Amino acid sequence: MFGERLQGRVLFGLSVAGFVISAMAGLSEVLPWLQVMCRSVSDGCADTVRYTLLKVPFWAWGVGFYLLLGLAAWKLRKGVAWLAAVATGVEVTLVWMMISLDLPCLFCVANLVIVLMLQVVAFQRHLTWQTVSAASLSFVLSFFLLADTAGLRKIFSGPDNSEVIAKIAGESVTDRRIEIMLGARLYDLKKEIFKLKKDRIDHLLLDQLIEKEAASRGMTFDDFVNQVIVPNGVTIEEAEIDGYIRENRDRMREWTGTYEELRERIRGFLEQQKRFNAIRAYGKSLEPKYGAAIYLKEPQYPIVEVKLDGSPSLGPADAPVTLVEFSDYQCPACRATQEGVKKVKSHFGDRVRLVFKDYPLKRHKNAHLAAQAARCAGDQSRFWDYQDVLFAWEQELDVTQLKRFARDLGLSTRMFDECLDSGKYKTAVERDVEEAVRIGVDRTPSFIVNGKLIVGGPSFERFEKIIEEELNKPKGKS
Repeated sequence: MFGERLQGRVLFGLSVAGFVISAMAGLSEVLPWLQVMCRSVSDGCADTVRYTLLKVPFWAWGVGFYLLLGLAAWKLRKGVAWLAAVATGVEVTLVWMMISLDLPCLFCVANLVIVLMLQVVAFQRHLTWQTVSAASLSFVLSFFLLADTAGLRKIFSGPDNSEVIAKIAGESVTDRRIEIMLGARLYDLKKEIFKLKKDRIDHLLLDQLIEKEAASRGMTFDDFVNQVIVPNGVTIEEAEIDGYIRENRDRMREWTGTYEELRERIRGFLEQQKRFNAIRAYGKSLEPKYGAAIYLKEPQYPIVEVKLDGSPSLGPADAPVTLVEFSDYQCPACRATQEGVKKVKSHFGDRVRLVFKDYPLKRHKNAHLAAQAARCAGDQSRFWDYQDVLFAWEQELDVTQLKRFARDLGLSTRMFDECLDSGKYKTAVERDVEEAVRIGVDRTPSFIVNGKLIVGGPSFERFEKIIEEELNKPKGKS
């Protein structure tokens, strides 16, 4: 189809074009004009550029491939057909990923065009079946390597077969759909039910364990407690009463009796508490002897699937744990949680990917505008710096203050002001709010750890426990 000299020139041209496109994909994270160009087409570039294969970014693989292609076009022409076959298999996987995750990416489309042209130029009839096999193998390997990274497993998930509980204009509303929308509230109710059951079981087991042990010694329940468990009674020191008063000073203000009466009331309460703790500890020690076991299962966190395309993120896309935060810049609880979130990132490093989603509450007058401002700062690669400023600010926010923050950070005020005044990211913020409602997020802050919805602001210790559980799961188990 092509003369040898012309083929060499076309292959070299394709390698140069592919090299430039791959390099631009990598630079789009740091060059504002490239970010603007990509986002004018879609939000997909921001997410796909962070995907990695074997911890190496896709764009870096592309740079290396096109360098190798250029070398082959110059010195190893016979190897070009095989390189084209491998590239075709990988590109099919990437296109599948782009479509299934709804992540249209300008660089991905451009690279697809180059790979198709490469396949045409490098085609050799006598190697048809061999190169088809190579492309198929490349597709299979790349698919399974990228499946967990890109979330391709979701295309295999089955339909919602739960009970239909309503119909609207012919569209079925399933029980599963409503459960997802009410996920956080239902979880709170399930936790309360679990707590009630667990408390009742604990008391029931404790009473039966003590009764059995007392009966085995020919004693009544009360005699066993008074003669064996707390034979000398319980003693409350004056310092314990003083400590209780210090820890509960606000509650003490409601006391209307004398100070001496208050201390005696506290002494009686602490005696009961210490006595019960002694009985409970003794009962715990009897569990192995009488084969006591509790099989009541704690309710699981609601499992949701959240769209991440176009959302600001920190960390590799193939990190084993993805932590998504829905937050509001004027929410005091969100502000208080940030120290724990930062500690998670510093503690777990590249094992955790942080993704931020906006959820400005209607009662916070300028939270929506602040969310747009942070995204405008992101156009100049300063989203996270600007976010730190917003969360640190505890006074009222307005347009003037938001623009002052940008100036203080050294951003291009012209670019920032144009972005904020035009409402460029108003729709993007509203999409995040709609996504929050869809998956059942009903308050801020809320977090999603590998699909598990956790409402409220967890402490670092709770974050650590949940993340460690995810990291210790067998690979591929969700």
